Amino acid sequence: MGGREAASAEVQARLEEGHDRRPLACIQIADEGQRPLAEALARRLTAAGYDAPGIERVGEKAPARANVIRVQGKSDQGLARWLVKVLGGAGAGEARVRTLRNVDPKVDTYELWLDRDLCVAPDRQVAACGRT
Repeated sequence: MGGREAASAEVQARLEEGHDRRPLACIQIADEGQRPLAEALARRLTAAGYDAPGIERVGEKAPARANVIRVQGKSDQGLARWLVKVLGGAGAGEARVRTLRNVDPKVDTYELWLDRDLCVAPDRQVAACGRT
């Protein structure tokens, strides 16, 4: 098993161990053109043991040209790094990780913010958006 597969298996095992404390992943999109990608991400996260309750359209509040994963409080940084890989694997590109320190969630909580240009700008089309 390669490095990526081993890391994925480790995350999956940790998620299964803590099934009563499933991490929460909220997906934020800027444009409806991103919804197919966001829905695919939600399915992937749910299959991995996350709660992915819905997709919120945030419009201009989304970052301009860089996806961001916001880690709330002391949520597991390893799971955040795994989310970066999931975004990349879905074709969304790189993501920056930012920690919101002034929150204290009951479970590991993450926000996945897709950038405004993803799936919208001509140079940011990816297959998962359904437009290529």
